Amino acid sequence: MNATKIKYIYATKDDLIPALKVFEDNVRIKYVEVTFSETPNAIIHNSFCEIPNLGISQYGEAVLETCYLIIDEKDNIGYQSISQRDGTLKYSIDVIGNPNSISWRPGGENTKNKCLIRGEICANIENIEAKKLWKVFANNLSKEFSKLKGYYIGTHAMDLYKRGVRLTPSYKFSKDCDLVLPEK
Repeated sequence: MNATKIKYIYATKDDLIPALKVFEDNVRIKYVEVTFSETPNAIIHNSFCEIPNLGISQYGEAVLETCYLIIDEKDNIGYQSISQRDGTLKYSIDVIGNPNSISWRPGGENTKNKCLIRGEICANIENIEAKKLWKVFANNLSKEFSKLKGYYIGTHAMDLYKRGVRLTPSYKFSKDCDLVLPEK
């Protein structure tokens, strides 16, 4: 049995930065982009400051946004070789090859479509190292957020919502799929 924990978040760059600073002050990690490519070369960021377009949704769809493995800085990065029908190999860098990691998709603003795209933090908590990272990262990141209907919403994300920005997993989805906050 695989015990997976997931936290869904709506956050802007301004919501993320303070929590990420505290996290990096307490834990020595690296962020590794989840990839499926022709080479096993990992794209590594040693700090959130190196992550391009943090808090910006490039595609307007949660499932298409860049996902990062958060892994102890001392751990080697694992990958899987996957044979293709044409005889070539492709390489997958993901949580399966890095069981001590957690995955993080920041989500963020998609101004073109006036949306804030949902992010997520995910971990296999049966793995002791992943569980430790989960506790520190997920709890730290969501500590200052409001919780509503199982989602964690940053202060700046809330401000955007109040100004009419949709909270959604995809700009393509019907507004019926948006997170709607209760009126006060």
